[in-house]
Amino acid sequence: MNKKIEQLKSTTFAGHRFTRKQIIAIQQTVNTFTNLSYRELGHTVCEHINLLTPSGTHRIQTCLNALEEMDTLGLFKLPEKVKKIKYTQKKIIWTPQTLAPPEIKGVLEEFQPVRIEKVTQKEDIKLWNEFVDRYHYLGYKHPVGTHLRYFILSNNNQKLGCLIFSFPLLSLACRDEWIGWNEKNRKKYLSLILNNNRFLIFPWVKIKNLASKVLSLISKQVSDDWYEIHRFRPVLLETFVDPEKYIGTCYKAANWTCIGKTQGCKASQKREAISSKEVYVYPLRADFKAVLRNTKKKPLPMPKIQKNQPLETTDPFILLWQRVIIIVSTVANEFDQQWQQRKRTINTLLLILFIFRLVFSKNKQGYGITILELWDQCRVMNIPLPQKKPVVPSAFSKIKGSASNSKCE
Repeated sequence: MNKKIEQLKSTTFAGHRFTRKQIIAIQQTVNTFTNLSYRELGHTVCEHINLLTPSGTHRIQTCLNALEEMDTLGLFKLPEKVKKIKYTQKKIIWTPQTLAPPEIKGVLEEFQPVRIEKVTQKEDIKLWNEFVDRYHYLGYKHPVGTHLRYFILSNNNQKLGCLIFSFPLLSLACRDEWIGWNEKNRKKYLSLILNNNRFLIFPWVKIKNLASKVLSLISKQVSDDWYEIHRFRPVLLETFVDPEKYIGTCYKAANWTCIGKTQGCKASQKREAISSKEVYVYPLRADFKAVLRNTKKKPLPMPKIQKNQPLETTDPFILLWQRVIIIVSTVANEFDQQWQQRKRTINTLLLILFIFRLVFSKNKQGYGITILELWDQCRVMNIPLPQKKPVVPSAFSKIKGSASNSKCE
C-alpha cells in the first residue's frame, strides 16, 4: 500500500467516506487511464468503486471533488482540465402554446379536485420551461442537480400554474443555524432538503386560496414523487420570498414558517445586486432535525407477542403486516438465541420479512426494489428493523444459494 494512503488521518473526501482499498483502486484507475478527459475519468472511477446515487446513477460531482482533494494531497496526478466554454443558457422562444387564454375565475370548490402532476416527458418539460420563462418574474433558469417539475391542473385538466423543487442552497446561515448543523452534517445531509425554486400561478388564473391549496397538496405528495424518481425521501422544504414584491401569504396559510433572511449581496462588475429574501421552510416529517443532525434515536426493541393486541388501523394489509411482525419477531428471536454461535449471513427476522414482502411484490420485481420497498414501508409504519441500512441484494442471493445447496436437517 502507498505510504501516503497508509498515513492518511482521514479517508473522507468531498463529504464521502472512502475505504483505503477504494482509494488504492482510484489511484490505479487514474494512473492507468491517463488519456481520459477529466469527466470521463470521474465516470470510470464511479463505475470501478460503485459510487452511485440512490437512483443508480454515477455520483459524478462528488467523485470529481474527491479526486481534486486526493490530487492536492499528492495521492496521484490528475489530467489537466480542458478549459470550459462559458455556458450560456439557450434562449427560450415563446410560442402560441403559452399565450394567455381567457381569464379563469371562480371559487376553489368549482375547480376541485386540484391536481399536481409530475412533468417528465420531453415535450411537457419544454412547455413548462416556456410558461415559467414567459410569466414568472425571475424567468426560467436551468435547475442545478436533482429536480422535479410539476403542472397544477384543475378538475377538467386546465393548466393553472407551475412549480419546481430542486437542490437547496449550499450554505444558508439562518437555515443552518435553525437546524443546528455542523459542517460535516450539512455536507452529508444537504440533499434531504428541497428548494421550491419556482412557484407560478398563471396571471389569468383568479382563484382565491389556490396557491395555499397547492402548497398543502404538494407537501403530502412530493416525498413519494421524489422517492419514485430519485430513490430517496427528502425531510424538509425551503423557499425564498422577496419581501419587496410579496408578503408570503400563501406560504403562511399553508403552515410554512419564516426562519430568517438571506444576506443578499451588493452589485459588482461581475454580477447584479441580489436583494435579501425571506426564508420559509416546511418539515415533511416530525423528526426532520434529528435526521439532518444525525441524532435520530435508535429504534425501540421488537414488541413481545400479546394475545388480542389492539391495532390502531383499519387497512387490511397493514393489519396483516403488523400481526405478522408481532408473531414473527418472537419466533425469530427464539431462533436467533439458538443460532447465535453460528456464522449467519443475515438476521432471521429480516429474512422472514423479506420473503413476506417478496410474496406481495409485483411480478418480475427484482430483489433490489423489493428490499427498498421493505425498508420504506417499515419506516412509514414505525416498524423497527434489525439494521439501519437496507441489506444488499447479494446477501439474500447468498442465502438462497446456501439453502438450495444444503441438506435438510
